[in-house]
Amino acid sequence: FRYHIKSQHAIYANVNFLVHNDKITSLFDGNKYYGGILGYSYNTIIGPLNLELGYSSLSKSVYPFVSFGYYF
Repeated sequence: FRYHIKSQHAIYANVNFLVHNDKITSLFDGNKYYGGILGYSYNTIIGPLNLELGYSSLSKSVYPFVSFGYYF
C-alpha cells in the first residue's frame, strides 16, 4: 500500500508472510514468519528520504530504519 499525500510526500505500508519447510509436500506444516513496515517518504532533489518502523516475528522486536538516496 502506498499513498501520496502531496507530490513529494508519501506514506506506505508493507506486510510480509513466509512459510519455511525442507519438504515441499508438507510446506504449510513448517515454520511461519510474518512482519511489516510502516513508512514515510519524502522526495528530495538528490533522492528519496525514507523513515520506516518495522516488526518481524523472527526477532520479535520493533526496529527503525532510515535511508537516503537511490538503490543501485
